[in-house]
Amino acid sequence: MKSKSELMSEDFQKMLESEKFVEIEYDSLEEYEKAAEEGIATAQHIFGKAYYNGKGVEQDYERAFYWFVKAAKQGVAAAQHNLGLCYGSGRGVVQVEERAIYWYKKAAEQGNSYAQNNLGWCYENGKGVTQDTEKAVYWYEKAAEGGDAHAQNSLGWCYENGKGVVQDDEKAVYWYKKAAHQGDAHAQNSLGWCYETGKGVTPNYYGDGVVLDYEQAIYWYEKAAQQGDSYAQNHLGRCYHYKKGVRRNYKQAIYWYKKAVDQGNEYAKKNLRSLYRGIIFLIINIIVIVFILFFWI
Repeated sequence: MKSKSELMSEDFQKMLESEKFVEIEYDSLEEYEKAAEEGIATAQHIFGKAYYNGKGVEQDYERAFYWFVKAAKQGVAAAQHNLGLCYGSGRGVVQVEERAIYWYKKAAEQGNSYAQNNLGWCYENGKGVTQDTEKAVYWYEKAAEGGDAHAQNSLGWCYENGKGVVQDDEKAVYWYKKAAHQGDAHAQNSLGWCYETGKGVTPNYYGDGVVLDYEQAIYWYEKAAQQGDSYAQNHLGRCYHYKKGVRRNYKQAIYWYKKAVDQGNEYAKKNLRSLYRGIIFLIINIIVIVFILFFWI
């Protein structure tokens, strides 16, 4: 099973592509190039984004890095964040995690939620800094309050597991919900798990958490599974397998288990083998019963 930090590192490389910034027509990049050459910081950042993503120009990480540096030095927070990403990922420049931290801090201190989230991730995992879960939570909170879904999910995970904060299932669910409603697949899966197991909302006879709500669990598992989250796919397969919140449906169970297996999910592999063994055992029992009844009659 992938650790939380491994899951977050997969998202780490997607940050730049998903970042929202000034919407432009990429067929008008010539005007932005001229403005960038004249030293206009916003144009420099936009031009860097175009090179990074290969929109309107041939993708070129080194050229993207060049323009991010120009804009970052003029104080553009988004460019500082993107420069941090380049240093953190080694795109367009030699990877230097300490330089990534330097630029994340510059952007984070200006309120850039993407940089705040990445800075939290670095503190949590000891990338470019000494590992410090309390500082990680500090920056996750900054980013989460600014609406960053990745940070909201990470903050939920910290509260669920007592990392850098006092363990608190209700706060975990609060932040998972925030992120889940923004479409974060990891948060949707975690929220589904909370509803299935009874963690985080209304206390019940299980002692902690939410009232068991399999329908809500299925709802969130499906949301995450449809986005390709292998853990949610496995959970959804398990729900169809064991009749949790849905009618038992082996065909659907196999479908979702296979989806997860195709992504290397070890839990799904075990569950799929168990399901196949159960089906074979059921078929053998039916054959034996039919055989006995035939000869008995």
